[in-house]
Amino acid sequence: MAHKKTALITGISGQIGSNLARVLVEKEINVIGLDINEPDYEFNDFLFVQHDTNNISEKRTIFDDLSQRFGDIDYLVNNVGVSTFDDFEDRTEEDFDQVISTNLKSVFFDIQNFVRKFDQNNQSSAKILNIGSIFGTVSSDFRNYTDLNRKSPECYGASKAGVIQMTKYFAVHLAKRDISVNCVSPGGIFDPKNPQGEDFIKNYSHKTPMNRMANVDEIVEVISTILQIKTNYLTGQNIIVDGGLTSW
Repeated sequence: MAHKKTALITGISGQIGSNLARVLVEKEINVIGLDINEPDYEFNDFLFVQHDTNNISEKRTIFDDLSQRFGDIDYLVNNVGVSTFDDFEDRTEEDFDQVISTNLKSVFFDIQNFVRKFDQNNQSSAKILNIGSIFGTVSSDFRNYTDLNRKSPECYGASKAGVIQMTKYFAVHLAKRDISVNCVSPGGIFDPKNPQGEDFIKNYSHKTPMNRMANVDEIVEVISTILQIKTNYLTGQNIIVDGGLTSW
């Protein structure tokens, strides 16, 4: 009987995390979700663990407990992410540090603990998938934000650029362990629960060859496909899913 895979997803309560959990459970994968906020859903084969991702010392205990309960963790999806939306002239040190710590520092320590348990359990292979952003490779366009006070800030882009670079680093340094490490960098995703402004949607869509924002299922489909392909030869890649926005 085939081993039932287990995926550990951070930021499980957000738009991508919640939809990814649903899709992976439907594909008969055990899902462990970490988040500081409790999700508003529940599935079979799903375990929620409340965790402040900036509590670095707590990570070792969580990974030890989950490994004891589930054995091998086959997939790590580093999906946690926060931002701040004021102008850079008003940026506080606290807000800057919060974005970098959550989006970049915590990703490193999740990978560190994941690899530690991989070695202790003598696993043969695994996959790590990080969630980046198009703003890790290009700047946000301030002209889009005419009716939306959610400007993508410099510290968010810098944190996601760091995630993309960290992906390449660990793809190289974990290859001998047969751990693939890739990054999916989404473009703008329409949020039906908290819609972006009408002008923003129009402005953003006009700049996109597909002439629209993404639906979250389109991002999740790419993530789940990368996790489920049988080869680990795909590694070190930043896969941009943006309807072609960064192509021109």
